[in-house]
Amino acid sequence: VDTFNGYFESANAQAALLISLVKRYPDTVERLAALQVLRIGVSMLAGVMAVTLLARAGRRAAWRSG
Repeated sequence: VDTFNGYFESANAQAALLISLVKRYPDTVERLAALQVLRIGVSMLAGVMAVTLLARAGRRAAWRSG
C-alpha cells in the first residue's frame, strides 16, 4: 500500500509541475507539441521511403533473375 501511495503522490507532483509549466510557458509547450508532430511525420516519411526502396530493390532483383 505504501508503494502505491508513493507512486500516486509522485504522479500528482509531476502533474502539478506540468500544469504549472504549461501555464507559465504556453508558447514553449506549443512548440514542443509541434516538434513532436514533426518528428512523427518524419518517422512516417522515412518508413514510406524505406518500403519504397525495398519494393524497388525487389523489382530489380526479379527483373535480373527474370
